[in-house]
Amino acid sequence: MVAKALNDLLEANKIKVKKLCGGDSHSLLLSNDGELYSWGNNSFGQSGQGEDHLIKEPRKIDGLENIVDIGAWGNYSIAINETGDVYGFGELRDITGADNEFSPVRICGASSKNKPAKVSCGKSHILIFSQKEK
Repeated sequence: MVAKALNDLLEANKIKVKKLCGGDSHSLLLSNDGELYSWGNNSFGQSGQGEDHLIKEPRKIDGLENIVDIGAWGNYSIAINETGDVYGFGELRDITGADNEFSPVRICGASSKNKPAKVSCGKSHILIFSQKEK
């Protein structure tokens, strides 16, 4: 069912996939246009859809635009936009202090010397790779 819905979404909207990633029971799709879609379990907010239930078909995540990279693991997800703002959603207790973030929250952004550009997620870490600002 998800595979057909994903295929229909991609074909109907002429979406080109830049990156796919997933956690324990959720998935993210980043399009070449910087739009972010998710589906799967959302009991911790890891699908970023603002509600606690199963997301049965891929849906665009509202409030996130111009995304350049994504990462996911377990029950959380991370997205970076073109200006270097880093957003997280899901089980982010150690980052935001809240047990679960059901909608994307800004975690950090670019500094005067570095701009976040890539992300890698693991069981107990999030790596943010930055580019030096000129």
